[in-house]
Amino acid sequence: MKKLFINHVRFMALPAIISAAVQMVCSYQDGKLNIKEACEILLAGVMLILLLFPVYLVLRAIWRKLFVQKAENQ
Repeated sequence: MKKLFINHVRFMALPAIISAAVQMVCSYQDGKLNIKEACEILLAGVMLILLLFPVYLVLRAIWRKLFVQKAENQ
């Protein structure tokens, strides 16, 4: 399960991490970044990663069912 979660973070949640980083940099450059806003941005990124994990598992199962079984049958 740990390996699945690491793969999920690497492939599907990377846009969420990049988005949070860009948002923090933009807020910092505007002079609006404070501790509360930084925590909210990080929490939103973590929540998005956790919400996308079941989607990753479903897509992975579909991928295996469609393509791996076809390769084994040939």
